[in-house]
Amino acid sequence: MRVRRENLSRLDVSASSDEADEEVVLQFPPSSLLRNVRFLGCMNLILPVEEEEGAGLCGLSSLESVTVINCDKLFSRWSMGGAAAQTQSTIYPLPPCLKELCLYYQQSTLPMALFANLTSLTSLELYNCKDITVDGFDPLITFNLERLEVYNGRDGEAEPYSVAADLLAAVARTKTMPAGSFQLVRLDVDSISAVLVAPICTRLSATLQRLYFRYDWRTEKFTEEQDEALRLLTSLQALWFFDCRALQSLPQGLHRLPSLQELHIRGTQKIRSLPKEGLPDSLRLLSIDNCCPKIYEECQKLRGTRPDIHTVAFIARAER
Repeated sequence: MRVRRENLSRLDVSASSDEADEEVVLQFPPSSLLRNVRFLGCMNLILPVEEEEGAGLCGLSSLESVTVINCDKLFSRWSMGGAAAQTQSTIYPLPPCLKELCLYYQQSTLPMALFANLTSLTSLELYNCKDITVDGFDPLITFNLERLEVYNGRDGEAEPYSVAADLLAAVARTKTMPAGSFQLVRLDVDSISAVLVAPICTRLSATLQRLYFRYDWRTEKFTEEQDEALRLLTSLQALWFFDCRALQSLPQGLHRLPSLQELHIRGTQKIRSLPKEGLPDSLRLLSIDNCCPKIYEECQKLRGTRPDIHTVAFIARAER
């Protein structure tokens, strides 16, 4: 497949599920003015590695956004090496000017080394990419990120690999990114323990406004060290817990977050009470579903003692 229109700024490529199994190699002219590319369900589409075939999308100097949804073979030649591994200078599939990268439902094995040149990224989303590895991951690609969403959903009791945990562990270990070096405003991950460590929270303190924990079925309680790390997030305005099934309590240090305005708890969990030390003075919205009767009663009392907080609570059906 060769894209010829050089004045095209946006390209959406999709495929039906009944298309032939023959592989299709995608090529772009280097002068293309494409800014946004989206691939959906193209199971047989492949980005070429060889320079004479265009070497992926790396020649598109105007490209700003790439979204890939359920296209398992797109980077298959790159993960196996090919010309990129045989030349003296490393060749990457995407251009360094890229601002946004979204990968959804990628089932093939992908090393983060493929994206090591993307130091201009402001948004990175990896959802249900369970076979991405941190091999070759360069923490510097997180330097300009304003939005980072990395999590795997669950369809059973099996423990999925947490890409986010490995990525954040690598960032925590690096010494080339001092405190305050992050630009993150939104962080969405599936590992509570990976975020609530001092090296990460120190870097996030000045900018992080929205923090989402999703599908963490490991964390039951918050340790003292995690409570202290959370306290460092002085800019945090919204905190979400979504389907954290093992969670039995909320952080006791919530009242120490000076900027927190929203607290949301969604999905299945085992939380039995609100923090003993109370909620922050800045809180304006408390929303809990699937809660136990005790929390429901505590929320009703809050309406009298903290009328400044809009409280929404729903009892879990099993508890009624």
